[in-house]
Order: sequence, then structure tokens, then C-alpha cells
Amino acid sequence: MLPRKTFNIEQIEKDTKLYKLLIKQLNKDFVLAGVDYFSFSEGLNLNELIKSLSEIIEKLFKGRYDSYLNFVYRVDIQEKELLKVDSESETFFNDLAVIIVEREFQKVWFRNKF
Repeated sequence: MLPRKTFNIEQIEKDTKLYKLLIKQLNKDFVLAGVDYFSFSEGLNLNELIKSLSEIIEKLFKGRYDSYLNFVYRVDIQEKELLKVDSESETFFNDLAVIIVEREFQKVWFRNKF
């Protein structure tokens, strides 16, 4: 597992190269988790990406829970991060999408840094 480095969500979109790699990483992790029937466009801005991702996560959570679990495992989100999200909140899926984007950005940042 990679060491943890925190990122401000706003800083993610500022680095165009890493942002494109983030989208590629998301697409790759969905395929590797067995969810290969869609992909994100590199033209999405960060808000659009989070909105789309939260909708997909919600569909998986409610309809294909095993695929949801595979994806979360593949992204490598720590359980303590998942527990921070209030599953009863109206923003649960959006909050989860933000955590996923932050983690995926962390992975591509470290990969490019070292």
C-alpha cells in the first residue's frame, strides 16, 4: 500500500497531466473490478467527474453490490476512510466519490513522483 499523502480536492484538476492520468486510472480500475461497460472522458471537469462517479457508485451499490465491493477494493480505500462517510447522509455517494477521486489521484501522483 502507498504511503498516505493528503490532497486538497481543488488541487487535483490544476495539474492537467495528472488529471488525465487520474481519469485513465479510474477507467482501468473499473475494468479490473469487472465493471467495463462505461468509461470516463478526459474532457470531464472535476465536478462532472465526481457527479458521474457518484451516480455509477450508487447504481453499483444498489444493483451490483459485489461489483461495488470489487471496485472499492481495487481502488484501495482504507476502511477508516469509508467509515468517515455517513451512509445515512443524502451526500453519501458524492462523499464516497470524492474519497475515490482523492485516492486515485494519490496513486497517480506517487507513480509520477517516484
